[in-house]
Amino acid sequence: MSDRALIVGGGIGGLASAYGLMQQGRDVVVFEQASDVRKIQLGGGFHIWTNAARALQRLGLYERVQAIGAPLDATDYLTADGRPLATWPVAEIARENGVIDVGVSRQDLQALLVEAVGVDRIRLGARCTGYMQDEEGVRLRLADGSEEQGALLIGADGLRSTVRAQLHGEHEPHYVGYTQWQSLIPDAGYALPPGAERVLFGAGARAVLHHVGGERLFWAAVLYGKRNGPEAKAGKEALLKRFAGWQEPLTTAIAATPEEQIARLQIYDRKPISSWGTGQVTLLGDAAHPMTTNLSQGACQTLEDAAVLTRCLGEGIDIEPALRAYEQARIKRTSPVVKQSALLARTGALRRPLACAARNRMTALTLGGPALKAHRRFVAAEL
Repeated sequence: MSDRALIVGGGIGGLASAYGLMQQGRDVVVFEQASDVRKIQLGGGFHIWTNAARALQRLGLYERVQAIGAPLDATDYLTADGRPLATWPVAEIARENGVIDVGVSRQDLQALLVEAVGVDRIRLGARCTGYMQDEEGVRLRLADGSEEQGALLIGADGLRSTVRAQLHGEHEPHYVGYTQWQSLIPDAGYALPPGAERVLFGAGARAVLHHVGGERLFWAAVLYGKRNGPEAKAGKEALLKRFAGWQEPLTTAIAATPEEQIARLQIYDRKPISSWGTGQVTLLGDAAHPMTTNLSQGACQTLEDAAVLTRCLGEGIDIEPALRAYEQARIKRTSPVVKQSALLARTGALRRPLACAARNRMTALTLGGPALKAHRRFVAAEL
């Protein structure tokens, strides 16, 4: 039987997994339904926390990703008007683990992974409609009527995964109650020191700002409300009014962003499940464990998935037990993150002044002590 790996989804998880498996000498093909590679290089940015940096080390991608990012020294948690709640020394924590935390652009990371995997291994315009397993392996069915044979199939096809639907049935994801707007802009000397990340908490709203590579500033603003309510449809002017008076440089950054460059994302998750795959098929990233953005761990956990999957498939055991070992390790790791992130999403919806004040006091107590200790253990856990 061929050791060919079929990967559905050309996002960060699919490509990182492809690269890891290529280093083992496997034949890898990535199937991406977008017709143009630029269409999967979506906007935004994120914090590569210490645990994700360590996963990138295992994959052999750490130095390249570090080179395209902006080092992050500290994460400051503040109220909307700038009152300090807690500060996490993320550079210090990263150094303890032999890495550095960086802010990266999603477009830059996606482009880096496309180059690392090679465009010849990425089939664009290839939409998966299902698969079959037999004694010969896995047969992937595509929308054009063709089939592809492989030894294993990895469903890295996102929130509404076709592979997941065949494994576990069609179920709508859960709207978590908020919409996120985000963009990247040139850093024209805004009031955010190099290496700083700010997380701001307000009434029914939240915001994050940090630098990414190329001297750019990433900003994201969150508003709670019904999926089809007025806040979920806010444009630039409405955002400026809603976030007026918040700690700068939030409104300055929003004002400096052309409206057509502001991405609007409604946020969904799913409850954790106790099994991901069967036979020679498994899931990865948002297809397996979509989560809210509250812990900033979505992409980081996806990179961990890729590192652990690569390790398990490289341990010399048969494919099926290797995939089950991967799933067992990752379900144990990701399920608490999904649950904790969902809990934090609910607390962010608070709007009444007394409730927000109580939340801020609890946030300061938790982030300044127990949560920071838990974070140190979490990012240092063995993959």
